[in-house]
Amino acid sequence: MARPYSSPCDKQPRVLKGWLSEADVAHFKHIYRTTVEEALANRKDRMDGNRPIQYYDLLKYMHTCRVRDARLKDIIEKIHHRVEEEFGPGFVIVHDFWSYRAPGSFPAPIMHTDPAFWMTGRHDGFNLWFLLDHRDMAYGIDVLTKEDNEELYACSALGLPHAPPFLFAGSKGKAGGECPAFVHRIPLRMWPMLFEWQNDLAQALGTLCCIFSTWWLQKAVSLSKRLQDALPAWAFRGLLGIFGWLGSIYPLPPLTLKPRHFELQVGDAQVIRQDELHASDQEPLREGQFRLAIGFKFMKSSESSPVTRYLVNGPSATLRRHIRGLKLPPNRPLPDIYRMDEVDMAQDKPGPFSRAVGVPMGAKLGRFIAPEK
Repeated sequence: MARPYSSPCDKQPRVLKGWLSEADVAHFKHIYRTTVEEALANRKDRMDGNRPIQYYDLLKYMHTCRVRDARLKDIIEKIHHRVEEEFGPGFVIVHDFWSYRAPGSFPAPIMHTDPAFWMTGRHDGFNLWFLLDHRDMAYGIDVLTKEDNEELYACSALGLPHAPPFLFAGSKGKAGGECPAFVHRIPLRMWPMLFEWQNDLAQALGTLCCIFSTWWLQKAVSLSKRLQDALPAWAFRGLLGIFGWLGSIYPLPPLTLKPRHFELQVGDAQVIRQDELHASDQEPLREGQFRLAIGFKFMKSSESSPVTRYLVNGPSATLRRHIRGLKLPPNRPLPDIYRMDEVDMAQDKPGPFSRAVGVPMGAKLGRFIAPEK
């Protein structure tokens, strides 16, 4: 059997014990209560209790609260210092995200890798996923580790390390003969750089491309999921083997997925490696169970590995396109935005061309409340 490819991520630890102190955890929880929970309470649509992953909320809080949060700045600096000791120099935070798991709430239900890691062409990125609070959920999210899923990671259909895969295992949760699995490789392109320019015509062209690309890829995934349940395994794999590349979709051979989660205590960080698929745990929860975490995406910033490709869609990419200080000019290193004194968090107003072609799917920004200190 072929062996999984090796990468710099293979040497990264799985769990970092006690990286946040009790005071650090309490401060993050206070920020969550006074920003995210208050914003959710004021929303008319409560999403039936589901809380999807929210990006850049911590960064927005840092630069919009009326009195600068010196305590949060110290915590971010401490995390950077520990990262440099453990992983080496040059890593910066690309974005933050809250993760809340409870009955009916699945922050990330699909097994996936994070496409943003592939913007610079490096393969040594990671997420730090800090457990902040829980009730009977002292563990992290599910991961398909390489050591437990060698057959999966040896499969060329995944596209690793060149493209970030999403894995659709079917309704039975296993990739086997009765319910064949397929992979959707998330495309990164050059044309989304149109959103990085302060030019209305470029923004309008980018919007048009985004609408068409999003529509095409969503239709391809939706059709593949229907065929996955309707066709015999041999017919499904044969059809995708011939036509799947048109939607960046590839069939997987029969295999069994072995997800794993790691035990954590409050203040510990789970390391989510760039090239390992992961998702919210799918076990049924009892009433009252919950888990709250804060995550940070770390990527290495250097002149030798600038931003060369962009995400076509997705919540973090959409937010970047609308907030001036988050834009990533092409062929430049990733900025260290979480340690900058000033980041322009103002939203761009669409010009006449952009309004004429409409807002891309999923581009509606959620409300954010900056509390008084």
